[in-house]
Amino acid sequence: MEPTPSEKPAGRARPLVLVAEDMGLQVRLTRLHLERAKCDVVAVPDGVQALARSLSDLPDLIILDVDMPGMNGFQVLDRLRKEETTRDIPIIMLTAHAKDAPLFAEWSGVADLFMTKPFGPETLIAEVKRILALSVRESD
Repeated sequence: MEPTPSEKPAGRARPLVLVAEDMGLQVRLTRLHLERAKCDVVAVPDGVQALARSLSDLPDLIILDVDMPGMNGFQVLDRLRKEETTRDIPIIMLTAHAKDAPLFAEWSGVADLFMTKPFGPETLIAEVKRILALSVRESD
């Protein structure tokens, strides 16, 4: 029996990470490092697709860029936290703009982590692994 969109697929061999980023190079590098870290990756270029794929795929972790077309990362974050099926999925927010820092404080209880670009891939992977490990422990 196929899982319905509201049911998280049980027994995934590898964590599924959704990456919502509109910069192609950033997507390719993030995908490369996440796949090396034994994650499956779904990448989307805008906020509308990020919301739709999050609801349909129920990833184990979502990485959202703040500045995306369609819907920005904060709009997607807000919608995901209001949905019963996605409200507990860990979310990492990314930004390239220091001006977003005040918003981070405002949204600190909503997202699991905020990161400012540029950052090293080792930093991202370490945080992804940490958050996924916490998520697994909390669901047990």
